[in-house]
Amino acid sequence: MISKLPDPSKFKESPLQKALDPATHDPEYEKARVAVQQHQWDRALKLLRSLAVRYPTHPAVQFNHGLLAVMLKLYPEAETAFRAVTADKSKAAQAWYLVSVVQYKENRPRDAAASARHCVDAAPPTVLAALAWSSMGYYDSVAGDHAGAVKSAQQGTKLEPKSAFTWSVRGFCEAGNKQYDAAIADYQHAISLNNRSAFAYEGLGIAYTQANRPGDAIAPLKTALALSPRNFLSATELGYCYLRSGQPADGVRACKQALVARPGFSKAWDVLGMCYQRLGKGRDAVGAFEQAVKAEPGNTAARAHLDEARRAGGNVRA
Repeated sequence: MISKLPDPSKFKESPLQKALDPATHDPEYEKARVAVQQHQWDRALKLLRSLAVRYPTHPAVQFNHGLLAVMLKLYPEAETAFRAVTADKSKAAQAWYLVSVVQYKENRPRDAAASARHCVDAAPPTVLAALAWSSMGYYDSVAGDHAGAVKSAQQGTKLEPKSAFTWSVRGFCEAGNKQYDAAIADYQHAISLNNRSAFAYEGLGIAYTQANRPGDAIAPLKTALALSPRNFLSATELGYCYLRSGQPADGVRACKQALVARPGFSKAWDVLGMCYQRLGKGRDAVGAFEQAVKAEPGNTAARAHLDEARRAGGNVRA
């Protein structure tokens, strides 16, 4: 959710932006817009690259160029495009936020947190500032700075106290800091603000699991999965909670749902193997553990489960 960006085909400028930005009057700019709307990605990218050379600091060109590059997973190109706008004070906050998202997509959470900080410094205390504070907390938590993450996430909820997103990110950061009761309360508050937030329900379920309350985790994870049926993370976590709650058959079904959405997700195969072992299906368990190791050779837990299953065919405790 943190890394979601607008679809470039839906990017529109206001009449004021069009009047102020001469790049929008260039015939090639209109051709690029049409190409994006028609999903002619190669043509659109070629036109936007050309425009970016002619208009190196113009927001309309660089934002569209960057958004298309992100969609095509050309992350260094996208970062360069967004950085080109950071010198424009009126657009700097938005540009730095987009830079942070690209950096997170590249698995650079520390750099993403620094860019989110630039966004905070450039933005007035608005929704964008709240989003940047929350994102900074999320990135810091992923990078391992859990105490700093909580402080940033708290700033997000202070600026946007009625946002389910900011409260969900705060819950994520507090769970990372092992403040499980606080995290559970944050996620519950997020759900009270938006009872359609799969992000909040999933987070609540995971926080219950981290607090060693797998039985309590089942209901919110089921809701998260109902809201987002292809969420393989929610489905895998649900399978694990079923296993720990003595319902391995339900765990098998949840893991299979996860694997339909993401066939190569090692953790889902590993949990599936443990569920099979609990059901006494040793051969199926070995096969699942083999798939887990194949999908992620560095998954040491799955490799240990596989070795144990091959030796004894007995249960693997969750």
